Amino acid sequence: MHNTAHLLKYAWQFALTPYSWGGDDPTGLDCSGFVVECLKSIGKLKAHEDLSADGLWKRFKLYEHHGKPKPCCLAFWFTGDRATHVAICLDDEFCLTAEGGGSTTHTPEDAANANAFIKLRPIYGIRKANPKFINLF
Repeated sequence: MHNTAHLLKYAWQFALTPYSWGGDDPTGLDCSGFVVECLKSIGKLKAHEDLSADGLWKRFKLYEHHGKPKPCCLAFWFTGDRATHVAICLDDEFCLTAEGGGSTTHTPEDAANANAFIKLRPIYGIRKANPKFINLF
């Protein structure tokens, strides 16, 4: 079984990384780029896989978790029936998420102007709707 402690340790090293729409490397990450990179670090995704928030939801929805999230659960927020945001739960209250940017946030300067970084946030304060959870452990 994969170690949740490893995933959390790896995820924390990206704190304050600038948000970048479509970003998938340490110079800038969007929400799914961040989660995909962390899942690759523990072998839950292969090196060539690159998925959006909705792609992650569809790939792992069989592991949907009902109830309070556990450490390393993935939290998904939806617009209609499409997952539009994903984060990594630290416990049942907080998550790490690439937050604050949007489709016009592409550079570190854009991220700084929008206060868009990977940051700690309350799970139930990110979006208006409550998230759904996936537990891969």
